This record gives sequence, structure tokens and C-alpha cells, in this order.
Amino acid sequence: MKHYFKHTVFVQLLLFLFCNANTTLAQQCYKPLSGDDVQIGVVTGSGICLTQLCLGSYYNNLQLVKDDDLGSYTVWGNLVSALSAQGLSLKDTVNTYPSGYVAGFLLEQVGLTSISVLSDLTISTYLNGTIRETKSIGDDLLSGNLLSGTEKFYATFITTLSFDEVRLNTSLLSVGVLNGLRIYAGFAFNPLCNIENNGICLDF
Repeated sequence: MKHYFKHTVFVQLLLFLFCNANTTLAQQCYKPLSGDDVQIGVVTGSGICLTQLCLGSYYNNLQLVKDDDLGSYTVWGNLVSALSAQGLSLKDTVNTYPSGYVAGFLLEQVGLTSISVLSDLTISTYLNGTIRETKSIGDDLLSGNLLSGTEKFYATFITTLSFDEVRLNTSLLSVGVLNGLRIYAGFAFNPLCNIENNGICLDF
């Protein structure tokens, strides 16, 4: 009995260490689209606003979305009120990501209890300026749960077409509902970065 108990405890310890190591790997998967090769801009009715001349005082704040810090963010409502924003674009000017990669954003809505209220938000992928796929946050995105103890959530999906740009889109009709929406980062990564295939630990 003692030997069995020791064996059981040892196995549980191994599973605990494995699952916690797996959580670390999962966090590594969600590496933000960042750096000098990534362009960030605001989608307007006349195109994408990229430069400081166009973005004005919001230029520096917008750059927070493409840094490596998952704690920094820009507020959607500010972009809408100042620039009549219809979307936010993150474009990799060097890399094209293949089909099967995960694309999306880390978002937060103050007071949010369910992402279903954000059904007007969509995430689209583009390649060389041509739209590839669009998914609704309220309906068919891969990630849908609020992160524990927060109002943050990953809105991501597995792509079926190659892409070099990820956009967060909405309509001006939802400005009031989305006024406090925080945009932390955009992502494009291989979902196999954290595969373990045993059905015990959640990959991401």
C-alpha cells in the first residue's frame, strides 16, 4: 500500500509539473506581432492611417499594441471618436503566415461578463491587401473564455488561408457598446508550438 501511494503521488507530481510547464509553453505561443517589421494602422473609410501625420497624438499610444508587453494597450473608443476608426490593422511587412496558423487579438472589455455581447466585432486576415477570411467574435472564434480573474480574452481562430495582416473590425453603430474596449496585442503563430496530444492539459 505504501509503495502504491508513493507511486501515485509521484505520478501526480509529474502531471502537475508537466501541466505547469505546458502552461508556460502556451504563453510562449501567444507572442505578439511586434517589432519594426510590423505596421500598425487604423482602418478608416478612406484607407489605412499609418503615419504620425495621419494619427496625430494617437500615434504613440497605438504603438503599444505592437510592443512585446501584454500589459500595454490602446482604447478603441478613443480611436473611433478621434479618427472615425472602423478597424485596427497589424501587417507583417516581411513574413507571410501559412494556412493553419492561429490569428487574432488579446482584448479586454471593462464590465464584460460574456463575449456574446461583442458579436459586432470581427477579425479578418489579409494577404497583400486582399481579404482572406473573417470570423465573428461572438460566434465562431477559437477562443471564447474570459481569462481567470480578468475581463481579458483571446479572440483567435485557426486560419485556412495564408495571410500577412490581421485586422480587428467593427461598425460605427457599436461605438457606445465598445467604447471601453482595450486592445493589447495581435497574434499570428503556429498552433503546434504547444502540442502535447494527451487530452490532459489544455494547450491554449
